[in-house]
Amino acid sequence: PSLVHRNLVETPQDDNNIWALGAGGRFLLTKHTSIDAEYFYVLSKKMAANFHNSFSVGFNIETGGHVFQLYVSNSQGIIGQNFIPGSVGNWLKGDVLIGFNITRTFVLQKPKGFQK
Repeated sequence: PSLVHRNLVETPQDDNNIWALGAGGRFLLTKHTSIDAEYFYVLSKKMAANFHNSFSVGFNIETGGHVFQLYVSNSQGIIGQNFIPGSVGNWLKGDVLIGFNITRTFVLQKPKGFQK
């Protein structure tokens, strides 16, 4: 479960406290590639007229210390405070956004047994 609190809301139709339930999963295609999916169902009934629950699908490629991620979503925000209450895209109408991330793992200390 997630709780997003907003001190200032745009209209009286918006709740200050928004409760949501989220679920996500990852399916490994190979040792270094996967497909991810995530869905958040907002329990609050006082939402904007153009609001839709957040749904995202992504493809990951791991290469050494890098992970390249390509996502398609109806949400523009990347953190819960933005995408839980602010998803206005409709998948059925093609209102989707494409996102790309690169992450890198840095090691500051060599693990024990590390070969030269």
